[in-house]
Amino acid sequence: MNQRTNFIIEIIWLIIAIICLLIGFRKTFQSGLSESYTFFILAAVSFVMYSLRHYLRKSQKDKKN
Repeated sequence: MNQRTNFIIEIIWLIIAIICLLIGFRKTFQSGLSESYTFFILAAVSFVMYSLRHYLRKSQKDKKN
């Protein structure tokens, strides 16, 4: 994949993480933690995927230079 595609995928993971986090907080205030923990897990996984993609994109960029 090229740099632009990697960057777009990275941003998509960040957006998913932020949306899941916001939904998780909203659901926690409405229904309690027992119904919202799934969103927090998804947010954590999305942040990990964002970090991994970011690291890989930066390391690929360094190898090309």
